[in-house]
Amino acid sequence: YQRRVRGTPKRTMEARPPNPAPDLEANPDTCKAISKPLLSDLSADPPKEEPPKRCRRCKPTRRDLCVGCIGFAIATVLIGVGIFIFVKVSGDQTASGDVPPLSTPGISSVTANYPGWLTIEWTSLDDPSWELQLQPSDSTEPGRNYTVLSGNRLVASNLTAERTYCFRVRGFNVAQQGPWSASKCNTTLKVAPPATSQPPVLVNLPDSQLIVQVLPPNQRGGYWDYGGDANILFWCRVQLCNRLSNGTECANPTMMPADPINHTCTVPDIVNQSDVLVWSRNQNSGGYSAYSPGLFCVNSTSLATASRPNKLPNWLCSRDAAPSEATGNISDVSSSGFTITWDASTAGSAVGIRNYLIQLDDWWNHKLGVLSTVATLGAQTFEYTVEGEYILPGTPYNARVGAVDTTGAVTWGANLSTVTLNRGACGNPNDLEQQRNRNSTMKHEIQLDLLSCEFDPDKTKCATEKVAHAMDWSDQCAGCWVTEGYCVQSNCMPACLSPSSDKCDQCARSHCFKALNLCTGLPDWTYPP
Repeated sequence: YQRRVRGTPKRTMEARPPNPAPDLEANPDTCKAISKPLLSDLSADPPKEEPPKRCRRCKPTRRDLCVGCIGFAIATVLIGVGIFIFVKVSGDQTASGDVPPLSTPGISSVTANYPGWLTIEWTSLDDPSWELQLQPSDSTEPGRNYTVLSGNRLVASNLTAERTYCFRVRGFNVAQQGPWSASKCNTTLKVAPPATSQPPVLVNLPDSQLIVQVLPPNQRGGYWDYGGDANILFWCRVQLCNRLSNGTECANPTMMPADPINHTCTVPDIVNQSDVLVWSRNQNSGGYSAYSPGLFCVNSTSLATASRPNKLPNWLCSRDAAPSEATGNISDVSSSGFTITWDASTAGSAVGIRNYLIQLDDWWNHKLGVLSTVATLGAQTFEYTVEGEYILPGTPYNARVGAVDTTGAVTWGANLSTVTLNRGACGNPNDLEQQRNRNSTMKHEIQLDLLSCEFDPDKTKCATEKVAHAMDWSDQCAGCWVTEGYCVQSNCMPACLSPSSDKCDQCARSHCFKALNLCTGLPDWTYPP
């Protein structure tokens, strides 16, 4: 049997019993054992040693690991890219070959809802962004393009009144544009006056002049509201006033056209004026706008006194000034009412005075000095008569007049006070005050006094004195109520077995209240329940 070890010469070995070949795969240690040179087999010339070799099947090499890792990474990347492409295409449909075409929208309505305005609405099976085209019937007016990112509605404003406009719409997204819809047309409404402007603006105050600028109409939907006609003329309404010792005297307002380029108005000769008020209005083929709120300028030198000299600029201007005070007066006072008159307010801040308010207090309900509105009157009304069943004789009243301009600002005049004239036996301040303060108990007290005098030889006199004492009334006022009590006893005894019942009240009203009202001079709503 011969065994050869690498690096040693062939030699004839002594005969030995045969051994089975080692199983290298089953036992790796065997591989390590036979790879070492046997000392007993070394010759005189030692062999050249070589680095030990590993069995390929015992452990993978580094190159094997690298090749496997690279292959796995490439496979992972390819799978991820494939998933991304699939999700992207199926999510937003940007792959040209797989995106379904946009449907054709349909315009459902083109509505004329304001001069120079059209509202367009449309329907579609899709929900992309939208492009609209507007084509006017007049070839001299250029067309327009609109973009609507979401929704199915557009308001086209700042159009010419009484002109036909046609619209079409199509959808679009990042991948494509859809087909155009069929066109649909409508005609804008008849031209209307332009919208109201903001108050004029002070531009300059050169010697003896006031220069103000008129502003365009207010905006609607982001566009100046010209009412369907953009050919606008601008106007100023000017009022000059002088402050006198007993009030302010104002000339009639005058109109002046504004400069067509700068839209400015120059008010001359203001040196001797104490106040200057300026409003503006706009005009087109449909008419005039309402007046704007006002610009109110005061000559500060007219406010100076010897003790308080002027340290301000000569003119002070404020936009949207409040109306002036309506100076009032009370006349024609009677037991049933009085008349209030007042001077017109001359310093309204907008178009002028819209209306006047009348306020009264309510003494009967313990609200003396607490004023509330009882009447609203027109701007050309300067007189109001306070009367009616709720106005009492011998009663104090406070009143005032308020001037309201078109912006809703109110300036109240000074409080006006009066006392209505006396009427009847109880319609005087003292008796009426006792009746008001003891209204909840007076019926019971009168009934007790009537019963206590039932057997008195002169029961009317007895009851009158007791009622007058109990109520702190005059004998004349107490006598009215005693007479009413005996009237009820004579006419309503069966119904008044329960004095607080409705039957008793109705019987007393029908048989006795007419005479009682004449005697007391008071309306029956002041009587106890």
